[in-house]
Amino acid sequence: GNPENWSGTGSGFIELVDTPDWVVGFRLLKDRLFIVKERSIWELLHVGGAKIFEPQLRLDAVGSYSPHTVTSLGDELLFYGSDNIYLFDGYSLEPIGKQINSLLYDTEEKIVNAAKVNRACGAYIEELKEYWLSVPTGGDIPNVIFKYNFPMKSWTRQTQEATAFGFLSVPSGVIWASAVGSWNAQTGVWMEKPLASGAPTT
Repeated sequence: GNPENWSGTGSGFIELVDTPDWVVGFRLLKDRLFIVKERSIWELLHVGGAKIFEPQLRLDAVGSYSPHTVTSLGDELLFYGSDNIYLFDGYSLEPIGKQINSLLYDTEEKIVNAAKVNRACGAYIEELKEYWLSVPTGGDIPNVIFKYNFPMKSWTRQTQEATAFGFLSVPSGVIWASAVGSWNAQTGVWMEKPLASGAPTT
């Protein structure tokens, strides 16, 4: 490809089909870019020249079928993997799902609807130091939340539907319920402070 041409024939590209599993997503880890596939994890390395980037296999036989569970903690990636829940520092894996492993993967005990794990979602709740993982059990909608507490290194389980996790900021002293008049009549700002994209505030 021609790296100077970003559209049309001959545009810059990188081939990511060296393995048969599907690409699930891309995540930054510090200043490195990782490609998470269903059963492998690759790093996209800058090599310069005509190629510019080259994918390098970092983990084989471990990946994720659940794109919305892959979370960056800055120094590590956290994800609902193909055989455990993992922390990945760019070089090695640390499994953290031993206590709930049978409920997620064991043929006889699992409660997860394996056909719908792509709908699972997860988020790191910084102020609680917890990872929340919502998985589907009987149907299509994730309806059980597993919460991993990092200081206690323990899991809890809660029955509740959750199809996504997001972030918000704390409003200023003026709240919607107490506002009077039209939108145009309001002064000040609704948010107390601007937050960077993806700021971990629940």
